[in-house]
Amino acid sequence: MTIISAEIEKVKTQFTKDSFRQGDTVLDYLLFSPEIKNGTTYPLVLYLYETDKQDGIPGSGADCSGYAFALEAWQKKHPCYVLALEVNEKMLHPDDAYIGVLAAALMQFPMQQKLAVNPNRIYITGTSMGATMTWRLISDYATIFAAAMPVCGAGDPFAIQKAFCMPVWAFHAEDDPVIPAHDYLTEPFENLAGTGRLINALRCAGNQNVHYTEYPAGWMKQSGLPVHAAGAAAYGDDRAKEWLFAQDKSQRYEIRQIVPGFYWIEDYNWDSIYLIEGQDKALVVDTGLADNDFVGMIKSLTRLPIEVAITHNHGDHMLHLDKFDHYYMSEKDVRMFEEPEMKAMYGGRDYSGCRLIPIKDQDIIDLGGGYEVEVFDLGGHTPGSVSFLD
Repeated sequence: MTIISAEIEKVKTQFTKDSFRQGDTVLDYLLFSPEIKNGTTYPLVLYLYETDKQDGIPGSGADCSGYAFALEAWQKKHPCYVLALEVNEKMLHPDDAYIGVLAAALMQFPMQQKLAVNPNRIYITGTSMGATMTWRLISDYATIFAAAMPVCGAGDPFAIQKAFCMPVWAFHAEDDPVIPAHDYLTEPFENLAGTGRLINALRCAGNQNVHYTEYPAGWMKQSGLPVHAAGAAAYGDDRAKEWLFAQDKSQRYEIRQIVPGFYWIEDYNWDSIYLIEGQDKALVVDTGLADNDFVGMIKSLTRLPIEVAITHNHGDHMLHLDKFDHYYMSEKDVRMFEEPEMKAMYGGRDYSGCRLIPIKDQDIIDLGGGYEVEVFDLGGHTPGSVSFLD
C-alpha cells in the first residue's frame, strides 16, 4: 500500500510550527500532537525529510510520506506525537552544529514543551537526506532512540557499528539512481555508503534486530513511483510500522565483551552491570533498573551458575535481586530496605526471600580456577557502598 498524497497534504495542516534555538543555531520544526489522556504517555516519531528538489521527485510521494504516522487510521491504533524537521545538505557536514543541537533538543524538548512523551519510545525515521541524517544520529546518539526506520539513505559503515544494539528496519530500491543501495557515494560524501553496506556493517557488529527491505530493480517504476521515492512504499508497509512501534528502549540491553569472560552491560537507564566468569561460577555485579527478563539475558551469556553482588542499596542497581537465592552486599546498607524512598525505587518488590551474604573490605569472592574478585569498602554514596576488583 502506498500513501495517498491528498491524505498527507490534509494531515499536514494539523501540525503546528515552531523552532528549536541553541546559540546561533535555529531549527524549524512541525509538531503533531495526539489526543491526550491524563496520566498517559505517547511515543514520538522524529521524521526527517529532505528539502524539495527540482529533480522530478514529488514532495508528497517521496519526502512527505513519513507524515503517515499522523494519519487518522494510524492514530486510532497508535496515538503518537510526530515531530517533522526538514534537512538540507549543509546539516550533514561534520562541523555543522545541527546534529548536537538536535540531539540536545530531543532530550530536553518533551519536558520543556510539557509533552506527554514516553522517553523509551522515541522513534527516528527519514527519507533520502533525512535517512542519511537518521543513520548519522543513530551512529552518534543511539541511546536516545528506541528504533530507526531509514529509507533510501546513506551513512558511514564504520560509525554505524556503534549502533550495534539499535533496532533498525531500512528500505532502499536496488536501482536507486540518487543514492546507490550498495556502493559508496561521491564527493562531498565519499565516506558514506548506501543502505545495503550499512545493514551488513550492523550485522557484523552483532546487531540481531536488523531488517532490510530492498525493492528489486524495476519494481518502483512498475508501481508508478520514481525510483528514489522508496518512502511512498515503505511508509505504507504496516508490518514495518507495527514492528517500529513494538520496540521499547526499556527492554534493551547494550552488551560489550571487554575480554573473554568479562562483560560490560548497560540498560536503558545507563545503569552499568558487569558479568565476570570464573571456572566454577559467574558473578553479576548489580542488576540495573530495566524491568524485563534480566536472568534470561545473563543466561544467554554464560552457562555457569550465577551469583550476584551489589555495589550499594539503590533500586537502579538491584531491581532484580528477588530473582536470586542469595546476594553479596555490605551489611551497612541493609537498613535502607526500610526507607520509604528506597521501597519506592524497588517498585514494591519483596527481597526478604533472598539471603544476604555480608561482605566487607578486602573480602574475596572466589569464582574458581584462580579467578577472584576482591571487595573494597568505599562508603559515602551509601553507608555500605563497595567496589569490586577483578
